Amino acid sequence: MDQMVCSEPYESLDDCKYDTVTTCYYQYYSACNVYPLNITGIRLSDGGDPQIGRLSIQGTFSSEEFFNVTLTNRPLNVTGVRLADGTKCEPPKEDGEITYSTNGTIATVHCHYEYLADDPVIECIDGPTLNISSVRLVDGDGVYEGRVEIEIDGTYGTVCDSLFDLDDAEMICKFYNQNFGAAYYFTGARYGEGSGPIHIDRLFCGETNTSLDQCPYHSEGFCDHSRDVSAVCNECGDPTPENGRSNVSQTTLNEVVEITCDEGYYISGSSVIQCQENLQWSDDTTCVIVDCGPIETHHALVDIENVTTFGEIALVSCDTGYIPEGTTPVECLANGTWSEIPSCAIRECGDPTPSMGQRNTTVTTYGTVVLISCEEGLETTGNSVIECQADGTWSDNPVCDSSDCGPLSVAHGQVTTSGDTTFGNTATIVCNEGYSLGGSDCGNLTIDNGEVLFDTGTRFGDSAEMSRDFY
Repeated sequence: MDQMVCSEPYESLDDCKYDTVTTCYYQYYSACNVYPLNITGIRLSDGGDPQIGRLSIQGTFSSEEFFNVTLTNRPLNVTGVRLADGTKCEPPKEDGEITYSTNGTIATVHCHYEYLADDPVIECIDGPTLNISSVRLVDGDGVYEGRVEIEIDGTYGTVCDSLFDLDDAEMICKFYNQNFGAAYYFTGARYGEGSGPIHIDRLFCGETNTSLDQCPYHSEGFCDHSRDVSAVCNECGDPTPENGRSNVSQTTLNEVVEITCDEGYYISGSSVIQCQENLQWSDDTTCVIVDCGPIETHHALVDIENVTTFGEIALVSCDTGYIPEGTTPVECLANGTWSEIPSCAIRECGDPTPSMGQRNTTVTTYGTVVLISCEEGLETTGNSVIECQADGTWSDNPVCDSSDCGPLSVAHGQVTTSGDTTFGNTATIVCNEGYSLGGSDCGNLTIDNGEVLFDTGTRFGDSAEMSRDFY
């Protein structure tokens, strides 16, 4: 079989055409004698692997029963056909050309007349998914860098640096740790040569690939361990501080993050930070709790256990003899101030001066001692020395009492008063008939030739005893 041509639509190998003339080429197949295939069997032999070997096709084509070609059925779907007789196209430069597809994954060999190409078209397509269990970075200076080794079916192997780029490194780093990204990659076994298999000869990761095992690849080529690829993964870690928030989505090289703090906390450091090449954020930003500081008040006791930060409650109690003016307890607010701090005002006992009395001071607050005195003719009832107490009362309530003359009675007359019988009140006396106010005064009793022995008075009703002289 010299040429086999399969054109769409086709459902099986039987739908392809072939020619037996060795000088007939696929680009000129319209001038050749082509025959339909009548295939009854296909086998791969002498390849050492069920997927690799010499392809034998059984059927009726021309005059021979079997035609042999060599086919390598590679896991990476790199396809090509070579004639069994070993004919190769190794033309001088003027006898052929090679063209490549835009993405570089398809190479087409165009031989000039009288030359055959070994593999006219070599194409890399999405083959079987890589069964990658893990990725490790070996022999680097830390966990973020080293020789790339991937584990497939329980065996670690390396990746060749052929056509390797930063997109490939990015996908490897993300498979290594989903928070990582790629900072650099190195070709030429930067961190030493590996010793296991080379699992990937060429890797083609792009924007449409979301995971390393989805990337197109070549697994066979001409690579050796001197071309093992290395990567430096970048991961600055989650910069979100305790009691804070960030808009972080990636923590890789050059990523910019804005930090904000929860209520009651303030930013210490820069609010906008960037992931740097040294795997550190540009600033170690933290959120610090707001501190309201000590409560300053007079004549009061503050119970706070020396904690004055946001959300803390303080109980303010006034000293003895003082009362709070404002709300208690108080709270440390997010703006760094205390809610309204009560003041402690001294107790006021009020004016203790009794009626018709006076005090020796105008001060009437807690702890003041006052002396009470009464007007002339009045007596103090109670303690004249009193003190303003912590509960706002005086130690005693003295009053000024008037002197009491008692009831007035007059013989042969009637008494009426303007009030009671205390100092300052008046009484009116009305004499009975035959009596005058104060009584009739007979004057001094004298007698000639005798003497008055005694008398009871010179008023009406008084009596006297006399003696007469005898000659």
